[in-house]
Amino acid sequence: MNKPMKDTLVTAALIAVCGAIYYFIVSYLHLGLPCLIKLTTGFKCPSCGITHMFINLSHFKFKEAYSDNQYCFFAWIPTLLEVLYVRYMSSAQKKIPTWNYVFVYILCGGAIAFGVLRNIY
Repeated sequence: MNKPMKDTLVTAALIAVCGAIYYFIVSYLHLGLPCLIKLTTGFKCPSCGITHMFINLSHFKFKEAYSDNQYCFFAWIPTLLEVLYVRYMSSAQKKIPTWNYVFVYILCGGAIAFGVLRNIY
């Protein structure tokens, strides 16, 4: 296995381990990270509800997960794949293609639009 693939798998494993640790902290110790945007402004940020969404996904409660955060419900997999892709390309010392930047802008634009719309409706 080449170095870029190893680096990417290590990154994926670290994300999974950190996610599992946070899951257990939230589920069993009932401690979670509060949303600073919601605390200071009263508005929901684009990622508000993502912790509950992942907890519901881990219990296969897809309807509840969708209602927790509609945008992240669909965007978390492409976002994760994007992080791993960029890690691979960086480790391989390859240039990240232009289409990839467009994809990131689309993800960020969708998140911003969702954040605005969820506070209007």
